[in-house]
Amino acid sequence: MRVILKECAWETLGDDLIVVHDPREAFTLADPGGRIAALLDELGRGPATAEELSAVLTARGFAARVGDVRDGLDGLDSLGLVENADERWLGEPDADEHHFSNLTFFGSFTGLHTSRAEFVRRLRDSHVLVLGAGGGGSSLVQCLAGLGVGALVAVLSLLLGARLLIQEGLWAPPAPVDATLAVWVFVKLAGLLWQCMIFLRTDLYAVLVNALGCRDLWRVKTLLLRRAFGRLTPEQAEELAGAAPADLRVGRWFRWLWLAGFVGVLAWFVFFVVPVAVTVLRWAADGLLLGPFSLRFWYSLLCTALLLGPEALAICLTAKEYALRARVGAWRARRARLD
Repeated sequence: MRVILKECAWETLGDDLIVVHDPREAFTLADPGGRIAALLDELGRGPATAEELSAVLTARGFAARVGDVRDGLDGLDSLGLVENADERWLGEPDADEHHFSNLTFFGSFTGLHTSRAEFVRRLRDSHVLVLGAGGGGSSLVQCLAGLGVGALVAVLSLLLGARLLIQEGLWAPPAPVDATLAVWVFVKLAGLLWQCMIFLRTDLYAVLVNALGCRDLWRVKTLLLRRAFGRLTPEQAEELAGAAPADLRVGRWFRWLWLAGFVGVLAWFVFFVVPVAVTVLRWAADGLLLGPFSLRFWYSLLCTALLLGPEALAICLTAKEYALRARVGAWRARRARLD
């Protein structure tokens, strides 16, 4: 087995060796002869077997038999500092790119006998059934899809699960119960249709990004649109050139989907939201003119807040974000001129 050292730093202080792998903690190892430091030095040069490490350490003047080196590697493994070099990747370029973030994440839990690739293989071979896809269930489905679970079946709710039992002939409830379940399943499914608007970064967008192996599709989409309309700066062109191939491949069509969705939302706002808002404001103005001592005044104020509050809040937050971006852009421009 070839062993590789995980990312860490070490320093000798007297007879002790200070090793830092996780920034939140440090290990203090007794190393009066410098053997552990020498072993870390050799592992830091690249992957090596116990036999190769024994030969190199012996050449440096250390009494390092193969058995001693293996004991040292087991000790480093117990601290989470080494792993199997041959199992860091799956060995398939497309799969390695698709599961890049997962392979990196599992690096925190690997060792000589538990590899990153093995974690991912187990996930790809697993089958998961999720009952309920509401607030918590939808997040769980997204996480499982991102982890690369091989087969994932999400039952949208217990109601749908009950309907499946009826459909398969495993349960025969009274007709009113069956009809009620059917109506509620339809309501549930209709309520999930908005998830298909992936240009709004819904949960389905997150599932799509993970399924296609993208890393930063939203940013690449923006850069591709700027290039299409001739507004790409040299810095952004350099950023786009270094984008992941999967992001570039998906971004070529997703940018136009996002643009069409943006135009559709804008049209909906102009033709539906604005007329309703104008009507509500006119109606509310009549009530507000009566003064705070009138019940109609407070009723108009409450209705206006309930009807227009969410849209007004969204507009305010959007304006605030764009103002912040403008200030950051101006600050960067001034700093670039000073440099």
